[in-house]
Amino acid sequence: FGRVGALICPGVASTGFQQRADAAKYPRITRLTSCTSAQVADATVRAIARRTHGEVYVPWYGRALALAAQPIPGLTRLVLRLVG
Repeated sequence: FGRVGALICPGVASTGFQQRADAAKYPRITRLTSCTSAQVADATVRAIARRTHGEVYVPWYGRALALAAQPIPGLTRLVLRLVG
């Protein structure tokens, strides 16, 4: 009771992981959803300072991408395949 929690939802963070995760296969999506580790850290610090409850997307428009994927996941996969 009285606790506040946030779930940080980063896009593809530029940490070197991409070289091992084959992000090169999807350059446009990677560019669209990418963020830096500093942006993720800043969003995390802001969420703590503001006592944010809920999801925090980095970049901010990641929420729209996540919401679009929920009702029609098959269509979302197709769009990602075409764009990526």
